[in-house]
Amino acid sequence: MKRVFLFVLLILLVNPFAYSAVANYGYGGGSGGLDVSRPDENQPGSRIFFRLGDQAYIKNKGPIAIPNFPSNSWVVSGNLVEFNWGYSDFENDEILGYSLEIDDDVRFVSPFSYYGISENARKIFILEGDRIYYWRIRAKDAFGWGEFSGYEEFYLDLSKKVCEDGTPYFQCSISDFKYCDAGELVDDCSLCGCPLNSECTLNGACVEKTCFDGTRYGFCSSKKPNFCQNGEIKEVCSLCGCDEGKECDVDGGCKSIVKEEVQDVEIERKGFFSGFFSFLKNVLGF
Repeated sequence: MKRVFLFVLLILLVNPFAYSAVANYGYGGGSGGLDVSRPDENQPGSRIFFRLGDQAYIKNKGPIAIPNFPSNSWVVSGNLVEFNWGYSDFENDEILGYSLEIDDDVRFVSPFSYYGISENARKIFILEGDRIYYWRIRAKDAFGWGEFSGYEEFYLDLSKKVCEDGTPYFQCSISDFKYCDAGELVDDCSLCGCPLNSECTLNGACVEKTCFDGTRYGFCSSKKPNFCQNGEIKEVCSLCGCDEGKECDVDGGCKSIVKEEVQDVEIERKGFFSGFFSFLKNVLGF
């Protein structure tokens, strides 16, 4: 009976304390706990709180993304636009990602959205121009998303149109021999040519030249020491090496390695007997 009484008394002592703790701090601390009337309070990152000394629990502050483009001119020439921004975080948390939005409506009703990890710049290809655009950005740390920044605006002037790699309209790309056809990079080797050791086909694409065994020009074959040179297979062991048990010859081929251990023993043996007979001749006066 005494045990039952003590058990009931213990429950009465503990329960009010537990209830009081929940009432005072809720899910994250502070008076009143979680405010369900605010939708953003229910986001995953918003329920993370920290305790500062003997003070009440306070909510983690979300990271801030700071747009800094355009910095030199309000008018942006061309449709390949590079956006730049910085980060700031009250608790110095690691930045894990960003979300960038672009819209020609300042209300961001139907924006183009772009996501990334933690870089501070991104190039975006915008086809439609000669209008004002608005953009904003927000950042994410381990505890959730921060708020969107205030919007920045710029006028996109399409007088200097380029393709996604920066090649101007109706010109050939320097890096990959592509043709910028009104905003789209296409294969047209009849205009832009082909890389070294490649040839132009009827459909406008470049294909690599190969020898009869499929080896690309200027490359070693899977069969050593064969080398594909201008359509011919040649033995070039100095470049392609030799199979195990063979060594490179002066003519470029591979030859088997000759083991000379036996010959060395035989030479030593002949040398011993020759010296012994010379000694006998000297002693016996032959």
